[in-house]
Amino acid sequence: MLEFDKIQSHLNAATDPETEEHRLFPSDDWRYQVDNGDTNQGFDDWLENEIMLEVENVVDAIQDFMRRAVDICAHNISEVDFNRDILDTFSTLRIYDDEAVDRAAKSLRKRSDPPIFGETFGSVPPDLAFDLSRLAQLGMSYFEGAVECTELQNAVVEICQTHEIEGSAIVEAKRLLSEDGPSS
Repeated sequence: MLEFDKIQSHLNAATDPETEEHRLFPSDDWRYQVDNGDTNQGFDDWLENEIMLEVENVVDAIQDFMRRAVDICAHNISEVDFNRDILDTFSTLRIYDDEAVDRAAKSLRKRSDPPIFGETFGSVPPDLAFDLSRLAQLGMSYFEGAVECTELQNAVVEICQTHEIEGSAIVEAKRLLSEDGPSS
């Protein structure tokens, strides 16, 4: 499983230095939910709960995306579906200003979703966002015939190992690589 603590630490540290508000979950959002009767929690408990829900969504989205990247080589996913996965995953991860997102949106002849309320803070650390973008680019390049399966599978394994992501994606990528023989 993705290093849960790494994502949680990233989100816990998401305080805007100018406003001292959490970048994703400002006190105005909490106040709105209190006023609507959607929560009776105090701000600190509400913030902790929102962060935990975000962490769970982020971990699930990353694991699903990694698995979908592995599915490319097994021909279990189409180019259109992979491009949709990029847009959906990167929206969930709040990664908006990204070349892979723009490329996937252009391929689908769709506008990518703009940041909600002008958000500029992503739900994953920048190094992980970069690696996921690189994987998305490799997947799109595979469908264009510019990348071989082994390069895509090696990227999945490398990213999983670097960011401590466990689960079916890395297991399947390693299995496929061992069937294909040694990789460079």
